[in-house]
Amino acid sequence: MCCLAVAFISCQPDRTITASADPANGGTITGTGTYSNGETCTLTATPNNGYIFVNWTENGNELTTNNKYSFEATADRHLVAHFMVQQPDNHQFIGSYTGSIVLNGTLSVPNAPQYSMPLDGLTIDLSAVITPGSTEDIVHVVFTMNKEDYETDAAVSGNSIDFGVLSYNYKENNGSDVMIQMTPTSVLNGNTINMEGPFEGVGQATFPDVPIPVPLTATGNFTGMLTKVTHSSK
Repeated sequence: MCCLAVAFISCQPDRTITASADPANGGTITGTGTYSNGETCTLTATPNNGYIFVNWTENGNELTTNNKYSFEATADRHLVAHFMVQQPDNHQFIGSYTGSIVLNGTLSVPNAPQYSMPLDGLTIDLSAVITPGSTEDIVHVVFTMNKEDYETDAAVSGNSIDFGVLSYNYKENNGSDVMIQMTPTSVLNGNTINMEGPFEGVGQATFPDVPIPVPLTATGNFTGMLTKVTHSSK
């Protein structure tokens, strides 16, 4: 008597795993492709600069809030990685600061050039109190520059803060009176706000050998630093 053994092999098709980002520029996705049936697939969603990861969904249903999602590929699937714009955190700037701004440039007196002079190393004492503003990306700032107060709202974006145009009334012993305006680019680095940018100024002065007040101009660049001395948390 002869026995015939027949082996039946079940062949499962490969599985295709696709994914998309919402919004499309919110981030990138790795791990998509073709997998053997039952093989483990791991999708990883990485947010682009300015975005944060929210969740993975499939057919509108949330799967996980972890940016890495692993599963067995037993069917063709399409998943969506959701991202959202990262809101600036103005609270990282909240607190009191002390420091200075150093100007490097030239004070020009066109009608009396003999009185033109460099402003290199001119130091402006500076302190600031930064408090929450009207929205999450606005703070309120009170500067004190050589005992003169200057108040403004500033926009926060990531670790940078836009102070706008800062004005400072510069007076020399010789009678020079110049309104200097500074436009700083300011970045928070730990507990320090680093500041730099251009400045310009206009004014007038009276000199002993010049019968009438003459106009002055000031131009150059500045650097500055504000160091946090107190901190208020949310």
